[in-house]
Formats: sequence, structure tokens, C-alpha cells
Amino acid sequence: RQSRRSAARSAQLPSCPPFTAGKGCELRAPRARRSAHSEACSAPRANLRRALKDGATPPAPDADLTPPGAEPGVEVLHLSDDRITFMLWNVDMSVANSLRRVMMAEVPTLAIDLVEMKENTTCLHDEYIAHRLGMIPLRSETANQFNYSRDCTCAEACPRCSVKFSLDVKCEEAHRRNITSKDLVSEHPDVVPSDADGSADDLGGIVVVKMGRGQELKIEAVARKGIGKEHAKFNPTGTVAMQSDGEIELNDEALSSLPLDKIYEFVNTPTDDPPGNCPAKVLVYNDISRTIEVNAAAVDEEKAKDMNFFDKMAYFAEWWNDYNQLKDKTAPDLIRVRDRPSRFILCVETTGVMPPALIVKVAIDVLREKVNQLQREVAKGVEEDAMGASYGGADAMMMQF
Repeated sequence: RQSRRSAARSAQLPSCPPFTAGKGCELRAPRARRSAHSEACSAPRANLRRALKDGATPPAPDADLTPPGAEPGVEVLHLSDDRITFMLWNVDMSVANSLRRVMMAEVPTLAIDLVEMKENTTCLHDEYIAHRLGMIPLRSETANQFNYSRDCTCAEACPRCSVKFSLDVKCEEAHRRNITSKDLVSEHPDVVPSDADGSADDLGGIVVVKMGRGQELKIEAVARKGIGKEHAKFNPTGTVAMQSDGEIELNDEALSSLPLDKIYEFVNTPTDDPPGNCPAKVLVYNDISRTIEVNAAAVDEEKAKDMNFFDKMAYFAEWWNDYNQLKDKTAPDLIRVRDRPSRFILCVETTGVMPPALIVKVAIDVLREKVNQLQREVAKGVEEDAMGASYGGADAMMMQF
């Protein structure tokens, strides 16, 4: 009975519209709205169907992601004091994502981990102040010189695994006083609070507590080494974004059929005019050849400063393709944005504990050590299995005797 119901429902389904193809575009079923992901995936699927129909051997999965023998590469697109944007190529998505996760969770930094309250007459509880102190970012360029407290041979704390801080402030003024990270005194000259610019208060730094006249705060704290997997205060990054690199493809034959006024509108769409939103100077019209071209330099500039650039371009392409198909649903696409396999753009923002370029470098070293450790463990397992097999053969021979 269930099979008959399924067959009846299948018979009631409308038939799919015929596939149409245009020069410079992929095979697709015409429809009003399409996602960028489905656009990028439909062409490889169509090629696979044709290959199977002709009796050819299907390609291996992800065979075209990384060319054989190609060396991974990196290019820095943007670098500032608090942010780095770079591109990886000839790597699998798993490798790029592993690097992203290591930067967030396994780059060692220093943070206040133990707070002893000597005197606290402020309006905040001890635990609240201790938590705020732990979240203050500390300069951690020298974090690799310290031991983890769990690996150190000391009883409680020593200069090899920790840095001591002190704070002793009493408000004698009539007006309110802000106690900030600049009031922390460190015993290590290189491990100090990374103060944000205090535009909202006179003293600058990160505000810990606000004190009134006669109030006092006296503490001793210990900073230790840790990673983001243990606690968020050890995370050296604010955000780590990753996206696939994109490529803009134009259908010259379809674009040449547009009226000249629409061509200029297509190229010169204002950047603040949704939905046909295209960043300025990405598409240019060549008056000599009378063709529309992609400005590669403008594309590189836009994707270096905007991680959502290709998402905007995909929306721009979808809007114009739908416009071109208002009268004729079988009309080809004017523009298409597709992902480039094995090429990824990563943007890293630091919390101030270390420069963004150093975060990337340390993360690569950590990832390399993880791979080496895996290789050692696999080799060790193979060796133990081989020794076990040889011992098993010798025991069998002794049993025969």
C-alpha cells in the first residue's frame, strides 16, 4: 500500500523543464533564483553524467582539487598591526580549516590564572574582579620560552612557568577613579598587558573596576601559559575567517546582445545600490574592443579588504542573470561567480597578545609538529605489529617441536 502511494505521488509530480545551454555558461535548469553553491556544483555534475553516459571511467573524487606534485603556497594580501589577510593555494580544505582551528585553539599564550585578594573594598566581588583580570590580554611573544605549569618541576610557581603581577591602588581623590590594566605591575619586562586605546576614559587601558573615595584594591596575581582549548582567555585571536577564493566569468556573447545603456549600467552600478551591488572598478568596459572585462587588480584589492566580496559578487550575478531572463527563461547567464578549488583566503584578527603574522607562524609550527607526531606514532605501531608477527611465528615453530 505504501509503494502504491509513493508511485501515485511520483506520477503527480510535474516534469522537469528541459536543460538549456549558452556559450560561456553551464548546463542548468532555468529557474528564478539560484544559490552560488548550486551554480558552482552543477557543471561538474553535468560533465560526470555525460562521461558515464559515454561509458568513460568516472574521475576520482576531488581529483582536480590539488595538482599532483604542486607545492603549497601563501601570499599576504593585507597586513596591519591587528589583522592579516593571506591566501593559501594547492592545499585541501581540511588543511586550511585545520590551520584556522589551530590558530584559535592551540597557539600558546599567557594569561592571569591565579588571583589572591589582599584587600578589596570596591563595589565588585572578588570573583568578578578575578575574572576580569583573567580576560586582560598579555603580550605573549615570549610564550614559547615558558613551561606549562603541569610540566614544570616547581612546587607551585617559578619564573620558568609563570609571571607574577601585583596591583595596589587606593583612591584618595574626591572624584571617581578608574582602575585599569595599566595599574598592573609585572615582574617580567616582556609580559605586560596589551592596552587598548582608551578613548572613553582619561587613563586609557582596559578598565577593571571603578573606585570611589576611600576604596582600596590590593591583589597579587600569577600568569601562566595555556591554549585556547583550555580557556577562552588564552585565545590569541578575535576572529579567524576563511572562505574559498573565487573567479568571475563573463559570457561575452550574451553581454554583447545587451543595449549600450544596459551595458554601462551593468558596469557602473553604484556600490550603495542594492540589489545590483557591484564594487567599483571590478568590471570595466573597453571602448576599443567593445567588451566588458574583469579588472584583476581591483578584484585583488577588494578581496583583501572584504571577506564577503565574492558573496556580494554572487548576489550581483544572480540579480543580473534573473533580469536577463525576465523575457526569455532560456536566456544564458551574463555573469557567473564560482569557487576556485584548493585556494582559500584567511583573515586573522589578533586580540593584541602577539602580532597577527606571528600567530600564523606559530600555528603552522604547531600543525607541523602534530603531523610529525602522527607519523612517529604510525611508524611505531607498524614496527610493533611487525615484531608481534615475528614473535608469533617463532612461537608456532616451537609448538611444532
